[in-house]
Amino acid sequence: MSVMDVVASMLGAADIKDVFTTAPARRTCTTPIVVQAAEFEQIAEGKHARHWTALVPVLVVAEGAMEDYHRARMCSRALNERDWHGLDAEDVDVLGMVAGMPSYRGTDSGGYFIWRVDARLT
Repeated sequence: MSVMDVVASMLGAADIKDVFTTAPARRTCTTPIVVQAAEFEQIAEGKHARHWTALVPVLVVAEGAMEDYHRARMCSRALNERDWHGLDAEDVDVLGMVAGMPSYRGTDSGGYFIWRVDARLT
């Protein structure tokens, strides 16, 4: 299981629908939640110097700005409230996770609103 799959499964466990790890075709789902590839960064100093962090962006797409923001807040809340203890992602132990507040990213070519929630895993 990849780090993206861990985040996607946590959202699914919170009963959030239409979660994907790759963007679906518009005819498949017009308002997806897409968990993107993680950006890894090694902690450089201190007692945790062997550890890495992963920044996993979650994009929330919707037809209306407020609907979209509400869904993005649900994702943020779900990631912050889910039990991440014992999660295992491809030989990587998840020691902690924090999800930020949604940030507005504009609209796509079809006029759908996009919000981003960053999940940081250690």
